[in-house]
Amino acid sequence: KGRFSEFLRKKFPELESLDEIQKVHIESYRAYRVNSRNKNAPGRKIKPTSFNNDLRELIAFFNYCIDNDKTFHILVNPAAKVAKIQKADRDERPPCLTKEQINQVLEKCNGDIELRNVIETFVETGVRYNELRNLRWEDVDLAKNMITVKSREEFLTKSRKSRSIPISQRMRELLKEIPHRSEKLFDLNNLERPKAKKNNLCNIMKRFLDVKKHLPFLRRGERFHIFRHTAITRWANSGVPLPVVQKWAGHSSVEMTMKYVHPSDEESTKWMKKFSDLNQ
Repeated sequence: KGRFSEFLRKKFPELESLDEIQKVHIESYRAYRVNSRNKNAPGRKIKPTSFNNDLRELIAFFNYCIDNDKTFHILVNPAAKVAKIQKADRDERPPCLTKEQINQVLEKCNGDIELRNVIETFVETGVRYNELRNLRWEDVDLAKNMITVKSREEFLTKSRKSRSIPISQRMRELLKEIPHRSEKLFDLNNLERPKAKKNNLCNIMKRFLDVKKHLPFLRRGERFHIFRHTAITRWANSGVPLPVVQKWAGHSSVEMTMKYVHPSDEESTKWMKKFSDLNQ
């Protein structure tokens, strides 16, 4: 598709022939591709396989050149020892909304109370979409101040394990506002029904997509999962110990939770001041 040759023309215009291409040029292309954006979803970076497929074809191409030494004058394959891209190579931070952006999202709901309730529940609990769909009123224990996300016969959590999330003050207020229409907090199971009435929770995703059109910071392809990322990042950056954040989020490892820890300069300064005060 000309990606590599186009890259060489722009980055190394001094190259004139194939036998001048060296390993360093392909590694430079690798570094460029690691952080390239997906053409169909500019908000996401490319998958590692996108470069790895390019690398496989480059290796095959240069091997062809070496085998046809009467036509080409290449003795060593410059792509042979270039490493593939691993998932860990990408600096892919989960998307997170600021407090101001969350308020803008809620304001754009324009009186759609049910949509606001759904979004705020995501932000306050950090649950996944399918977990919210299967959350029941019996899972809410106001006496213990806990919401339990559990596997059932018709639903399995991602980790196959149950977990409990403390109820925040705002979530406690929300639970009083959410109407008891069925055994579930939000009856979203018929989401894909195309002719759902406006006041029916079946079309909640469509209503959210309508809100997104007016908010450029909600990237193309972004769905409710951004609110889970926001909740986890806020917990982590507010000083909640990582093992606790891991438990609330239902992550299989602390390493997964670590991806959400990106304190700002202001937060770093605040924590250094707290550290300094403790050590005086």
